[in-house]
Amino acid sequence: MDITYCNDKDVACYRDYVLHPDDRKASRAFAKRFGKELMAPAERLHERLKTCVSAGEYNVKFGQTKNCIEKMQGCRDGDPLVLKVRVSLKVRKFFYHMLAGSDPLLMRDWQGDFGSVTAIHVVAVNHHEYSKV
Repeated sequence: MDITYCNDKDVACYRDYVLHPDDRKASRAFAKRFGKELMAPAERLHERLKTCVSAGEYNVKFGQTKNCIEKMQGCRDGDPLVLKVRVSLKVRKFFYHMLAGSDPLLMRDWQGDFGSVTAIHVVAVNHHEYSKV
């Protein structure tokens, strides 16, 4: 999948670490913000997402675990579709399904096909704080 990230402080810290896990500065910042116990799961999740062509393929391969990609509940029709995946039991990663160009898919246009989700834009990484998405 093609993964992009917003410029939020938490998301930028997460991005810097998963893209460059050997960078000491990024590792220290990640451990300070999220904790060392999240480092291995974040790396593993990033590699899994990068190797899969779509969210549908990811769910087929890893959907039996607690890390399947799901639709966030409570979104209104005019809002962008928000999908989520567990990084760990405590932390969730929230993202939009991006269409060609730079527009996120709206809820009213969602057909429930995870196989069509090939480009995502990460908008939040947090502890179940759905209001911040």
